[in-house]
Amino acid sequence: MKNQNSTGESFLPNFCSRDVLLLILIVSELVAVMLTLSTSDTWKEVKTQFFTFTIFILWISLTNLFLLCSLRPFINQFSNLVVSVLTFLVIQLVTAFFTAVFYYLAQLTDIAIEWEANWLLKNILRNVGVSMIATAIALRYWYVLKQWQLNVQAEARSRVVALQARIRPHFLFNSMNSIASLTRSDPEKAEEAVEDLA
Repeated sequence: MKNQNSTGESFLPNFCSRDVLLLILIVSELVAVMLTLSTSDTWKEVKTQFFTFTIFILWISLTNLFLLCSLRPFINQFSNLVVSVLTFLVIQLVTAFFTAVFYYLAQLTDIAIEWEANWLLKNILRNVGVSMIATAIALRYWYVLKQWQLNVQAEARSRVVALQARIRPHFLFNSMNSIASLTRSDPEKAEEAVEDLA
C-alpha cells in the first residue's frame, strides 16, 4: 500500500454511515450461518450454535463499528499504512476481549461447554486468527476499491481536460471566421469582436 493517499482521505469507508452498518450486519449474519452450518451436527445444535455465533459475532462487529466510527477523525490523520495497522489492531483486540468475556459469561451461567485446559487461550488464538484473515481481506478490498475510485475520477478529469483542449481550437477557428465575415459587412462589429476575443 502507498504511504499517502493522493486525496488525503483514508481508504476506509465511513463506519458511521447506515450503508456500512447494514453491510456489516449482513456479512456478520452470513458468517454466523457459515460457522453454524460447518460446526453443527443436529437441528438442535443448529439453533443453539446459530444463536451463540450471532450474538458473539454481532458483539464484535458492532463494537468494532462503533470504535472505528469514533476513531475516524483521529485515524484519518495518518498514512494508509498506519490506518491499516491501527484498524487491524483495534479489531483484533476487540475480538480477543469478547472471546474472554464470552468465556467468563459461559462460566457464570454454566453454559454446557466442553471445557479443556487452556480453553480460553485456544479460543482467543482461533478467533483472533479468523479475525485476522477476515480483517486483512476487508482492508485489502477497501484499499483496492478506493484506488479504483480514484483512478475512475482521474480518468474522468483527464477526459474533460482532453475535450476542453479539443474544443478551444474549434472555438477560436469559428470566432475568427465570424470576425472575417464581419470585416467586410460591418468593420466596427468586427473590431469589437476582436477586442472581446482578446
